[in-house]
Amino acid sequence: LDSCAKETLVEHLSHHATLTCSGSADDTCFAGKMKVEGFLVYYIISWHESVESALDVFVLCMTKGKCVDAYITKEGSRYAERISDVVIYSAMTTTQEIITNAAKGIRKRHLWQIF
Repeated sequence: LDSCAKETLVEHLSHHATLTCSGSADDTCFAGKMKVEGFLVYYIISWHESVESALDVFVLCMTKGKCVDAYITKEGSRYAERISDVVIYSAMTTTQEIITNAAKGIRKRHLWQIF
């Protein structure tokens, strides 16, 4: 995505079914939500303030008074994990998949334009 124009990335991310888009030009950001371990988690993807080819990802978790510093075990696992770690990992994995799929779409379109 380093050589990709922002407009192209915006176009591909705005077509993603789970994201909502707000703003325009350099102020564009995309937001999505998901449920992780009973918590509603919002993730926001926006342009980095000073690095042209970078994105920022913000993760907000609605706890409704529940503790996210507690530990849980996943079914089939012998290990306990902190809920906050599970939440951030899930949100970042989802964000990475969204950006990867956008990059694949951009690459396919670029290849079709060459031929």
